[in-house]
Amino acid sequence: MPEGGDWFDIKPDHRPHDSSREKSNHLELTIVKPDESRMVIKCKEIQVCIERRLQRTILRGGEGDDMEDQGSESALYSVTAKATLEQYLELIEVFRGAQPRILEPFEGGEIKVAFSNISYNASNGELKTDIIEDIA
Repeated sequence: MPEGGDWFDIKPDHRPHDSSREKSNHLELTIVKPDESRMVIKCKEIQVCIERRLQRTILRGGEGDDMEDQGSESALYSVTAKATLEQYLELIEVFRGAQPRILEPFEGGEIKVAFSNISYNASNGELKTDIIEDIA
């Protein structure tokens, strides 16, 4: 056991040691605009849902079915944050503009994305958005 710590401190690092991947905070949404400038929004919550593309063929009269993993993944990021009106207006420009990128909040590195939707409540500053990873 590490000195001054407990067993929670003993965690293997399963990520590849690739220094070219920029690290990010899992509660910050960092948007890289097409002009390479960045916008950072402090978030209350960022949820990610990752799905693999599978093809399933059911064989009639045979034994069971045939499932094929097509090898691609799709990620959906659901973001909840408190934002100022200025941040919302800057984000809506990105939403309506050219292809943005974000720093992946959990694994790091930049990924191309598309904003699916944006919701902003002016009375309390609550911002919600769903962001879909653009599979290249």
